[in-house]
Amino acid sequence: MSGRTAEDYEDDYTDPELRARLKEEIKAGDRGGRLGQSGTRQHVPDTEAAREARRAAELLDVPAPEARRRVAGLHGETQLDRAQRAERDLGTNRKTVLGRIEQQRAADDRDPSGD
Repeated sequence: MSGRTAEDYEDDYTDPELRARLKEEIKAGDRGGRLGQSGTRQHVPDTEAAREARRAAELLDVPAPEARRRVAGLHGETQLDRAQRAERDLGTNRKTVLGRIEQQRAADDRDPSGD
């Protein structure tokens, strides 16, 4: 937690009653978390699939040369598929990155061990 009290937060708002009402509406809503919980962050178990998804998503946040370099560390159909989907559907559809994914896929076909 931030170490701040409810009174500290009230000082930050020009209309503390509005803040309290909105907080209760959020807690009563059906989005995110357990019933009555205001936070929306959800715990994602650190499974292999979750790690692969994070690695694919990280490609979107770096410049194309770095993304192409990182693709070299991806192996296997699922990792490359996730990276391709992320770049195509969520990213900017960078042709050089998509091309590098295809090159990595071909390299994996030649040497499935990833060495």
